[in-house]
Amino acid sequence: MKTKNIHTLKIPFQIPLNEGKKIDRFVNLFIIEGKYLHLIDTGVKDAESIIWQYIKSIGRSINEVKNIFLTHAHPDHIGAVKPIKENTGCKVYIHEQEKSWLEDIDIQFNERPIPGFYQLISGSAKVDEVIRDESDYKLEESITFHTIYTPGHSTGSVSFLYKEMNALFSGDAVIINNELPVYDDAEQCIHSMNKLKEIESLEFLFSSWDDIKKKREIDAVIVNGIEYLNKIDKIVKALYSKNDEPLLFCKKVLNNLDLPEFLANPLIVKSFYSHLK
Repeated sequence: MKTKNIHTLKIPFQIPLNEGKKIDRFVNLFIIEGKYLHLIDTGVKDAESIIWQYIKSIGRSINEVKNIFLTHAHPDHIGAVKPIKENTGCKVYIHEQEKSWLEDIDIQFNERPIPGFYQLISGSAKVDEVIRDESDYKLEESITFHTIYTPGHSTGSVSFLYKEMNALFSGDAVIINNELPVYDDAEQCIHSMNKLKEIESLEFLFSSWDDIKKKREIDAVIVNGIEYLNKIDKIVKALYSKNDEPLLFCKKVLNNLDLPEFLANPLIVKSFYSHLK
């Protein structure tokens, strides 16, 4: 899908759970088309074949890929960094707090083990530059990214404002109402969403988990995300008992959110327990 010079690619994948169940998921990545091509996130392992095919379909070459800007280092966002960098020689940018997670994926797995981790990621890749908050990156004449540090979903989550287009790329920073609740710190999530809500005159919001939102839709999506986290907060605090086994507690909260119990896993447990800090 193309919005002006911004191309959205929807990458499907699956996450294996207990009892042989799998969750069907997807993640959006974005290609900014100018004199060169600039990627925001890369999807999961083997997504490069979808990217190459798409680039060819718009009459461009993979050799024109100059930069990869990563919203964060979770496998569904960095899964194809290694082969893309190897094939194009492009530069890779990520926040300093998650640099080690990309350069040595075993560190990430040891600190954040998830089901199917090594099936989602091609391998480790060298970072060329660490991203710092409130910095401008002029990629070419009419493409400038302004970085906004938006932790909560992860410690090194970053959003990118494409200044010339008034387009915001939020990664997973904007929590989607009634979606799978995965984040490290609920309070930070809300703070980050409030920060994004303050950006004026946005034309587009590009999220990893959602369809493109335009103008007046944007505030509503962010507000709904904040309200969803506040709803979870109330449920978690009402149901919490120190005597509950974590997965059992997780299932109770999921039931109250009208989400299926089989989604209970250590990542969701961590999300819910972050409300109790």
